[in-house]
Amino acid sequence: MNRTLATLLTSACLAGAATLTGCSGSTTHGTTYTVTITRHVEAFLPHDHETVYNKALDTLENTFKYGIEEDKLDGRTGYIKARTAKGNIATFSVTRDSKSMSEVSVFVGPVGDTDAAQDILSRIENA
Repeated sequence: MNRTLATLLTSACLAGAATLTGCSGSTTHGTTYTVTITRHVEAFLPHDHETVYNKALDTLENTFKYGIEEDKLDGRTGYIKARTAKGNIATFSVTRDSKSMSEVSVFVGPVGDTDAAQDILSRIENA
């Protein structure tokens, strides 16, 4: 294989790998998030997981008026499954990272509506 072709293939692989890792941004309140290859919006929030879970439940149910289909909380994790007016599923999960830090993941729709997930995260982040 000649050197030029090898360089092109390596560059293409690296570019492809970069797109597989997702992208990042920040919410209106400044929380940095990552959009994964599966279109989940993930972030770390500076609150315990129970506080974040309760804020998420309130936001999904009362702010967005989604129908809550499932909600679970234990000493380490929380999960909420809700349905939008259009019938799409929105999921929220939180995992305790430390006493005062939680990892969250938001997913909306059949293929991942990242704008809606980012909006949900923006409303939850100021718990």
